[in-house]
Amino acid sequence: MEGPSRPTTPVAQIPIAPDNTVLAVSTAQAVPNEQEDSMTDPSQLTTPTEDTSTSEKSRKPRGHPHKHGSTTRDDRVRIDLLKRLGKSDRDIAAFLGLSRNQVQYARKHPLSPQHKRSGRKPTVEQADLEFVMNWLCSSEENWRTPWPQVPAACGLPHLGYDAIRSALKKQGFKKKRPPWYREVAGKEMAKRT
Repeated sequence: MEGPSRPTTPVAQIPIAPDNTVLAVSTAQAVPNEQEDSMTDPSQLTTPTEDTSTSEKSRKPRGHPHKHGSTTRDDRVRIDLLKRLGKSDRDIAAFLGLSRNQVQYARKHPLSPQHKRSGRKPTVEQADLEFVMNWLCSSEENWRTPWPQVPAACGLPHLGYDAIRSALKKQGFKKKRPPWYREVAGKEMAKRT
């Protein structure tokens, strides 16, 4: 439910004489009273302690978090995408919170290349690791197989046991005593005595 509104005359309906003078318009119609407008529209109400300069700040592009005006690779990808969609440099800068110079520089220079990780590649492939883990956990006999015999027993003689053991260790797999070890060890100890 809206409050009572004051009659206003739209600009197109203001009577104008042939000599371009305004006919019969009162000052109340020509210049709206700010106090009355703020009373009729509750969304426009402001408290006296409120700083109205924040609305001006929100119109400016937000600061960019990177030092020295640098852009990240993600920023450059976004700039490239928005440019392909037909946006102007000014629109892109306002949308991403960058300066126009940053947008222009990013468009003229290529994206940073994605390099593969340097160093030696792992000798044991993921599929082989999963196979070895499943093989070790499949039976008690396999579990007790010493590390030097694991590659030959799994059908992977081209891999060393240290490579398999370290690859499994990197994934958090440890060949520690299983939960059933105490039961088996207890039975074996009972047989010996």
